Amino acid sequence: MRAWLLVSLFLIVTGCSNKSIYEGIQINQRSQCAEKQGNEYLDCIDENKKSYEEYKKDLEDLQNN
Repeated sequence: MRAWLLVSLFLIVTGCSNKSIYEGIQINQRSQCAEKQGNEYLDCIDENKKSYEEYKKDLEDLQNN
């Protein structure tokens, strides 16, 4: 619940651009990683470290294929 409040606050403060929405989701996912331990934590963080620019490029590549 606390994570959603942080994400909501982040979106309100920064506006609702695609980038800010993506970053808000990333923040929420990383906060969920904190509940894991050891390799699960590291794997979770690794899965959620893609920048918005990398995400956007991957999405464009998928749309062009």
